[in-house]
Amino acid sequence: MKSIIGYIVAVILLWAGAIYISGQDTLQVDVWSSPRTQMSQGIGWDFWVSPYGVQDNLLERMSQAKYSLDMWFYRITLSEAEQMMKNLATLWVDVRRIWENRPYEWIDQAFLKTKSRMEAYGIYVTDDEHMWLNFNHTKAIISDDDRFLISTANLTYTSVSKNREYRFVWDDPLVVDSLQTIFEKDILWQKVTMDDIHNSLLVCPVNCRQQIELLLSHANKSIVIQAQYIQDNNLIDILQEKSKDLDIQIITWKWQDEWRLDDLWLDNDHVRLLSDPYIHAKNILIDDTILIMGSMNLSQNALDNNREIGILIDDSKAIKNFSRQFDTDREAAKKYDEWNFETDGF
Repeated sequence: MKSIIGYIVAVILLWAGAIYISGQDTLQVDVWSSPRTQMSQGIGWDFWVSPYGVQDNLLERMSQAKYSLDMWFYRITLSEAEQMMKNLATLWVDVRRIWENRPYEWIDQAFLKTKSRMEAYGIYVTDDEHMWLNFNHTKAIISDDDRFLISTANLTYTSVSKNREYRFVWDDPLVVDSLQTIFEKDILWQKVTMDDIHNSLLVCPVNCRQQIELLLSHANKSIVIQAQYIQDNNLIDILQEKSKDLDIQIITWKWQDEWRLDDLWLDNDHVRLLSDPYIHAKNILIDDTILIMGSMNLSQNALDNNREIGILIDDSKAIKNFSRQFDTDREAAKKYDEWNFETDGF
């Protein structure tokens, strides 16, 4: 009898285990069911806001690389960063960079001259020519295969001294492994798939639209956005629908190339515009619990055509850091209907 009971118990346990494992697989696509590595479990991170002394922090982090420094950047014009890359290369650090060879308002010759100069230092440089994407707009660094930085900012003088930018440094090994896989595929112009992407990461054009739309659609209390602009039709439709029931606050830069906020709302002080500092952020905070931050603007091109990388941050301290800066900027910004668009630059 005991053997029969034992057999039944074993079957039940195996069945329960199978359900649990199946449930875990399901969670891999459910951003609301805690599939990500929790940032509060002793893993070290930093959250930097420009332009508050970020350049020194950034160069110090870069200088700590001992073996390798892999970088995606849309643009690098900060001379101190280029000098740091040169110094690391002379110390036999393997420095590799993927960048955009035709960035907006930059001539091809500038790219070729910079590429030639970096290669003379021993830095491996490639572009996105055969990645079958519009732009490599990513702003990310992997250092020694054990730490990474994901940013809204390029490596330029304005990004460290004038713009409102955000940078997140983390050393979670699983996220690092995922980013390293993506980097190796990008440098070889190979296709990145969902299997390559850790659940804390957003990688355009693979999964970032899906995840951002899912998070916005499932918000049940609040949506806070600080972004350079909002142009994507799907996101605007979701925000318009959510504005009926949720507390939505938006800060964007005053001058937008394609003004789309007319399609949203103008009441209840939802939208504020800031002219100084320049808003280059790309941040969305959902229900005060999940912060989306990365290189992707809220545009169709960014979400569907570019290589962009972002991260989902769920640490309460990091979120408070962002919220404090957002509140400060909101106090300095003007309401949408307070601008005289004809005289103020629109």
